[in-house]
Amino acid sequence: MCADCGVGLVDQLPPEPELDKPIGVEDSRLSDSDIQFEHILDTFNATDVAVIKCALDEEDIDYWFHGEFAAANLYGSIPMRLMVRNDQAERAREILKGLDLSIRQVTLTDSQGDDSQVSISTDQGKEISAAEATIAETPMQKHKTGVPSRVPKYALVIVLLIVAFVFFSRYWSMRGDSTEELYAKGEQSWAEHNPSKARSYYEKALKANPKSDNYHYKIGTTYEIEGYLDRSLRHYNAAIELNPKNTEAYHRRAYVYLKLGNYDQAQKEFDKTIDLNPRDPATYTSRAYLHERMYNYRAAIRDYEQALKLDPVFPGGYLGRGSANEMLGNRDEAIRDFNKVIGLEPKKVLDYTYRGYAHSRLGNHRQAISDFSKVLSSYPKNGYIYYARGRSYLDLKDYRMALEDCDKALNLDPTLTEAYLCRGTSREKSGDCVGAIKDYNSAIEREPSRPEAYNSMAWVLATCAAQKQRDGRKALQYAQKAIMLAEKNKNVNLAQCYNTLAAAYAETGEFEKAAQMESKAYDLFRPLYEKPKDKADMKERIDAYKNRETFVQWKSKKAKE
Repeated sequence: MCADCGVGLVDQLPPEPELDKPIGVEDSRLSDSDIQFEHILDTFNATDVAVIKCALDEEDIDYWFHGEFAAANLYGSIPMRLMVRNDQAERAREILKGLDLSIRQVTLTDSQGDDSQVSISTDQGKEISAAEATIAETPMQKHKTGVPSRVPKYALVIVLLIVAFVFFSRYWSMRGDSTEELYAKGEQSWAEHNPSKARSYYEKALKANPKSDNYHYKIGTTYEIEGYLDRSLRHYNAAIELNPKNTEAYHRRAYVYLKLGNYDQAQKEFDKTIDLNPRDPATYTSRAYLHERMYNYRAAIRDYEQALKLDPVFPGGYLGRGSANEMLGNRDEAIRDFNKVIGLEPKKVLDYTYRGYAHSRLGNHRQAISDFSKVLSSYPKNGYIYYARGRSYLDLKDYRMALEDCDKALNLDPTLTEAYLCRGTSREKSGDCVGAIKDYNSAIEREPSRPEAYNSMAWVLATCAAQKQRDGRKALQYAQKAIMLAEKNKNVNLAQCYNTLAAAYAETGEFEKAAQMESKAYDLFRPLYEKPKDKADMKERIDAYKNRETFVQWKSKKAKE
């Protein structure tokens, strides 16, 4: 593993050689098998090493210091042993005799390099063996301290134990990363979309520094992205307790409460975040998103506008305001906002999706198809966009193209309930009620709590032109189920559901109830979902049901007119 960055280099280290590779071996005229090195002296003194290197390099002597780097890391606990090539050893000794070293003189009585025969003269002129030289140079052996130069054996054991303790302490401390390095590795793992690995580094950093609010915050984000909301909340709480001004922790805690459905607490957290940092546009857009979830679109628009005051080129502000305007029925304003988003991010093709939806709901289906086609040119495997374009073709009564796009959508993603509903309606409008019923059944099987699927099934059973496909009793059951589910979902068009229920009652012969349900649909009419013509048709059907006409009869009569 690299000591600097912690990156793994090899799975297994090669066996270590007995000695470090000498300097200058490749340049020697001797073969590798002929080269031998003699032990000349030991020293703890880094200055000696530097002086010796300069002298030997000047004379092209091949040498190396065994333990040089270990000694440097262990603060003088390990001696550095000078090893010189045997055919240059005598020359090296002559050179060393003239140097100003902490060890003054080096002599050798045995030319074979037996360490026991090497004698070294110290500053005080007393000869000691090379084996004793390492002890002679330690601070405790200097005569200035008054300690005898020859140390008892038990003292040597104590010294060796101290050296071993220092060595292993340094070894284990070097094995561990600093908190900054752990944090950096966590950030790298987060950037690589590996939250679990990132969390392991953040947790190690937190263990080393348990008072860090940032480490708690980072751990919370990893739990949040993995869906462990309770765990993320605990760490955000800890971060805020350690640092009550940690705006990021407040911000993320607000989102956790939002995801948990505790909107009141989420709003308090967003409010606190804005109090701490009122100049951050992202916080206003976050609170605006909460307002949208609470169906308070006007409050959402106010927050989006505040974000845009702080940052007039913030695409998220225009995108959010456009969506809120669309939900309020302000579709022209919505399209202007989406145009602004596209102008700010011309290369972000997915932004065309939002404008496409707005054009579709505004009735500008050809513009919607153009925007969806733009997206599909870059994302040809996006089944949902095929469905969206198919829906616009359906509204243009181009049933063939609608069917083609819905087929493509379902080939790419067979779970798209919306595509089954769109294809079912396209088949129904084309006169294929059997195919429509099959698609509506598929939609119900995939999302049994979706009111639109039951409503579509009820509609085809109550209004199909082919009499043998109509079944008023079943239509009534599906319509009632649709309303029961729709009343729990504010995003569903209740007017359409009651309109279907009225047609079902008329098909069963209960015309008085049919007229009542159609009147209710008329009162619930919302311009966001329906066109003015739809409201006029509802008014006509109220009278038709009062005159004991079924939906099919009313439609046939209207067609003749």
